Amino acid sequence: MLRLATALALVSLGGGLYEFPVVDPFWPKRPDLVQPARGGISRKRFWIAAHIAFEVTLIASLVGAWPQPAVRSALLAAAARLG
Repeated sequence: MLRLATALALVSLGGGLYEFPVVDPFWPKRPDLVQPARGGISRKRFWIAAHIAFEVTLIASLVGAWPQPAVRSALLAAAARLG
């Protein structure tokens, strides 16, 4: 479960790295780029699913790793950064 949480964290990072140079510079001039009703991309479809999947696996990893103090501390730090 910890590996899955790590992979999902990297997916979120990759999504942000994609949006920053590809979408963000252009949407102020072309608002339809981020308006799905006008043919643009739907950020919700990716970000809601990615965040829910990551947070659920992070909590599951924390429950599974609770007996291991070093891992527990790192996961608690990660969970604290979410809030």
